[in-house]
Amino acid sequence: MDTLLPHRIYRSRHGVVFGVCRGIAEYFGFSVFGVRAITLILLFWTGVLPVLSLYLVAALLLRLEPSDPPQELLKILHRFKNLEERISYLEHKMGVAIDYPSTRD
Repeated sequence: MDTLLPHRIYRSRHGVVFGVCRGIAEYFGFSVFGVRAITLILLFWTGVLPVLSLYLVAALLLRLEPSDPPQELLKILHRFKNLEERISYLEHKMGVAIDYPSTRD
């Protein structure tokens, strides 16, 4: 049975404090504002210590969401691939195959 939920719950990298509320909201598809509002209501309704303790435990146990490669890295990889194609094209046009020395002894 396929589920619409992600495989794991993560702390969000774009959260305000530790990203716990935003991670929970993204996992269950709730509004981030709603999760934060419920957390604040519970914080004042039950007392600060129980909710704050659970929040800190969740912040320690949940992994930080995986990051995408930075845009700069993607630009460099694209530029390198483009450069490699251009060198190959020039070698083909000139009829010369450059034999690069082997680094193995």
